[in-house]
Amino acid sequence: MADRSGSARRPRNGRHRRPDEVLRLQEALLPSSVPLLPHADVAAAYVPGAEPHAVGGDWFDAASLSDGRLVMSVGDVVGSGIQAVAVMGQLRAVLSARLFESAALPQAAEAVEALAGRTSGAFATTLCAATLDPSTGVLDYLTRGHPGPLVLGPDGARRLPPTGDGPLGTRHRGAVGSTRLNLGETVLLFTDGLYERPDAQPGPCLDRVLDVASGLSVGGRAVSPERLCTDLTDELGVRGFADDVTLLAVRYRPAPPALDLELAGKAERLGYVRAAVGDWAEDLGLALDDRRRLVLGVSELVANAVEHGYDGRPGGPVRVHAELTGQATVLASVTDEGTWREPSAHPGDRGRGLSMSAALGLRIELGIAPGGTRATIETPARRALRIVPGHPLDTVVAEPARLTIETSGRAVVHLSGPLTSRATAARLATEVRRVSRNGLVPVDVDLHRVSHLGSAGLAALEALLGIDGLPGVRVVTTADSASAQAMELAGTPFTVPS
Repeated sequence: MADRSGSARRPRNGRHRRPDEVLRLQEALLPSSVPLLPHADVAAAYVPGAEPHAVGGDWFDAASLSDGRLVMSVGDVVGSGIQAVAVMGQLRAVLSARLFESAALPQAAEAVEALAGRTSGAFATTLCAATLDPSTGVLDYLTRGHPGPLVLGPDGARRLPPTGDGPLGTRHRGAVGSTRLNLGETVLLFTDGLYERPDAQPGPCLDRVLDVASGLSVGGRAVSPERLCTDLTDELGVRGFADDVTLLAVRYRPAPPALDLELAGKAERLGYVRAAVGDWAEDLGLALDDRRRLVLGVSELVANAVEHGYDGRPGGPVRVHAELTGQATVLASVTDEGTWREPSAHPGDRGRGLSMSAALGLRIELGIAPGGTRATIETPARRALRIVPGHPLDTVVAEPARLTIETSGRAVVHLSGPLTSRATAARLATEVRRVSRNGLVPVDVDLHRVSHLGSAGLAALEALLGIDGLPGVRVVTTADSASAQAMELAGTPFTVPS
């Protein structure tokens, strides 16, 4: 129904927001860029789920610390839609803040755990957080119900084991894993949408990710992190992704060369300077707006040296130097051997180079000496990101899970089919509570015929097994089942019958 103005009314209930509104909010709460460091080339990607109801809840983040380390994380909130996006924004903000304060990984995870305990919808969120020391190549990481990172190199790809902790709100010991990257290797953090399929077991699907990643990296090819994210999502998402996907790739590399130019102080050389600075910044992966500001700022400083430093005399040398710093900034300097002149109180149309550079948001410092002038500008080194739409979903979606109940000396709840939707997970929890008489009777939850166990199902099982769950509940499955593989990845306890 339309209102009197003729525009369509929007639903008041946030749970019924249009998918495009949820996607816009998700995009607004995710970082718009990632930092670039001399020894860490960083890229990330977010691909929304092909089904409109699957959008929301996944995140990625990366930031550089004052000591030069890179901190990074990915995470996945159970469910989707506006509530999952809101919870994602809160959890990501707290985790990022604690990591940026140089908190150790277990302490940062504890802060998120504390927030999750008082935030509706945060239970059973999974995450992987890591720090990389570019001076040594040491990667420390922590997982909460999440797969460990992949490491890609010229010999292929290897999967780092999870650290053994369950999702938020469940068991955790604060365990930290560690490895050392070799120059040229890439570490990849990702959420389960990359490998989960409604019609396939998680183990083989995760192996498929490893195989594709190995194929992209083997043979010594220096695949950029940006290209890696694109190729992985293109290859693995050719049939569409049923759930959101986030990727965060960091290549441990030799520092890129600095830019050094020396030219005669003549105005006709400004075009050459702009082209050289622009090409160098593009090779770094600098975001377009940052690149334009850098080019314009350096150009103005060179023009200032040409026009004013030599005061009409034959142009002396002007030197340009630019480098990527360990604080994720680009530092550029322009040096001449001329004489500094104090700016006029009435400059007219001259002498505005420094003020223009400052207006661009560039930090400026001047060094003035009898032998010449050195002007330095600094700008953030960031790679811009964008949301890439995935392919339409082209997978077989199985029927909802069927619940059957078998009563014996120990009540047994049998499930078959996929346990992926929140509705089915809620039915499971209700049935287990009913059969157990709210904890008075021991219950086995038999999952060996479950074809796919998704995050909503895992969350329901964790709630039944948790501190506030039911006594006497036991999850039972066979060792080679799809449910066993999913629970091993998430760290959910289960029993294999003898």
